[in-house]
Amino acid sequence: MAHWPAFAAKVRLKDVAHPEFERSNPLMGYGLVVGLNATGDDSSNDTTNKAIQTYFSMLSKEGRGLLFDAKTIEPKNSAIVVVTAELPPYARAGSRLDVTISSQFDAESLQGGTLLATPLRGLDGKVYGVAQGEVTVGGFSTRTGRGGGGAGGSQKNHPTVGAIADGAVVERNANFLREYDRARLNEGYVNFILKNPDFTEALNIQRAINESFHLSKMARALDPGTIEVNLNGLMERYDYNSPMELIGEIGQLALDTDLPARVIVSERTGVVIAGADAKLSAVDIVHGDLRIVVTPAEPDRIVEEPGTAQVTEIGGDIQPGRTTLAPGKRSQVEALESDASLVKLEEGDTVGNLIQAISGPLGEKSPRDIISILQALDRMGALHAQLILVGD
Repeated sequence: MAHWPAFAAKVRLKDVAHPEFERSNPLMGYGLVVGLNATGDDSSNDTTNKAIQTYFSMLSKEGRGLLFDAKTIEPKNSAIVVVTAELPPYARAGSRLDVTISSQFDAESLQGGTLLATPLRGLDGKVYGVAQGEVTVGGFSTRTGRGGGGAGGSQKNHPTVGAIADGAVVERNANFLREYDRARLNEGYVNFILKNPDFTEALNIQRAINESFHLSKMARALDPGTIEVNLNGLMERYDYNSPMELIGEIGQLALDTDLPARVIVSERTGVVIAGADAKLSAVDIVHGDLRIVVTPAEPDRIVEEPGTAQVTEIGGDIQPGRTTLAPGKRSQVEALESDASLVKLEEGDTVGNLIQAISGPLGEKSPRDIISILQALDRMGALHAQLILVGD
């Protein structure tokens, strides 16, 4: 009989997996942001200037030519940008999309700018949307332009990347079903794709579907990231009107989920997120003037009382006729200031305990220090979790 471990939480199946045909498509276009305060592209740069001329020539060929000679422009109040968006799988004409605007050349900031109408194309070359609107920038720059101070001043985040909420209108319906997907649905099959492929998670989904519909072979895990579901016979049996209705019902199933051991680190913001299952091997670390000692846990003691042992308990009072596990002394973290800086951890301790110790009143290590320690632990193999570094 299979042994199912303790799970982290109950979630809906649709929150951890999605039908194979449900996928978005990237859109991209080249546009022009105007209205900048002398922080746009620098036409004195030969490479940038040639690219600007090429861009305006492209606008003319598309019938979007501007009412002036491109050779005489001074683009310091404008910037050529790349506009990107994601076309959802069920988008229809008239829907709106969020767009991201990124400076392509040497503009200093897109703050205060407005994006002119920009066609957004799919990988097939067809126009699926048009973007336009005022650009919102999640940062700022105190530079006063190339004529007012140059490299001085300060900058926060990335003022050369902006966004427009609902900034694009969908012009063409998205054909979300490929011929392969249609053929599979006609045959009565659909694949669910896990957002985070995992053997345990795939088996949990397989078990949840089969138990819910009382069919032992309705769902089958093909690999850690794919579950095949056989819909044949279920339409009539459960009186569903369409495969989509049945797929929606499957998505609502409650699922026991098992979170993998991960530690996520943002080097830019200093944020560190560690799962409860992220464990450490015994290791010594020298860092600054801090010493941390984690004392090992004592094993639980088995206490037997007269009578037939029927129940095994962890903790609690000893009762006649029972076998009780008396809890031993748990691991304790002790932080001490010392000339010989030593961070000492014992086998099985958690990353959470480490972070709490070195960021406490005695440690006060910065997020950068914590990140450096975690990276060192990962390199030496003492961090039993996946270390994920993100850029934002």
